[in-house]
Amino acid sequence: MRKISFLFTGALLSMIILTGCGTSDKEDTANDSTPQETESNQSSDETKNGSSTDSSNETDSSDKTTEKEEDATKEKVEDTEKEKVRILEQNIDYSVNGENKQNTAFLNTSDNQHFTMFVLPEYELSAEEPMKDVLLLSGKEDVFMRIEILPADINWDETEENAKAQLGSVSESIETLNAGDFSIPNGSIFEAKNGNDVVTSVLIKDKNNPARLTLFTTKDEDHRDPFIKMASTIIKQ
Repeated sequence: MRKISFLFTGALLSMIILTGCGTSDKEDTANDSTPQETESNQSSDETKNGSSTDSSNETDSSDKTTEKEEDATKEKVEDTEKEKVRILEQNIDYSVNGENKQNTAFLNTSDNQHFTMFVLPEYELSAEEPMKDVLLLSGKEDVFMRIEILPADINWDETEENAKAQLGSVSESIETLNAGDFSIPNGSIFEAKNGNDVVTSVLIKDKNNPARLTLFTTKDEDHRDPFIKMASTIIKQ
């Protein structure tokens, strides 16, 4: 009986020991796995956060690159416009004393006001004084056009009033002409007559090439149309 009891007791103790060892091993395994899972979760979170940050940085970098490319493109376009070379001649249709004509105008350069324009063979471009040039009709000293290149921020209302005031010294009667009749899409034309003399003030309200023209013609020598047609080809350098 003692042997059976001893064997039973030994077997029971062995089972308890084995059970305890198994439990301990499971607990150790569980404890060992927890840090690994924690580290894995942290790594996953860091990867997500890193990806989000990298994506945001990439977007910002892409936007900046796009803006730089757009600025570079604008600068190239502006440089191209500045460096554009004009052709040396151009045909112009015009009317003198009611007679329709066509002739080849040639490119002229003003070193006085730094602009280029096409000039018909019967006319001559010359510097008059600082900031003023004249386009003369060959052989006719009383028929010419004064050219003044204006600043881009010119006050057109004040300029119109000034033009009318100057014409007032020619005649009290000042007529407003239709700029479209002289192929000027955006401008104003005022005119005063005194006997055979005709004085015409033309304001070319072009954004890039604003100019003020004063035409001195006569009833017998009506060169207003060719003068204005040539002036419409003015481009500042």
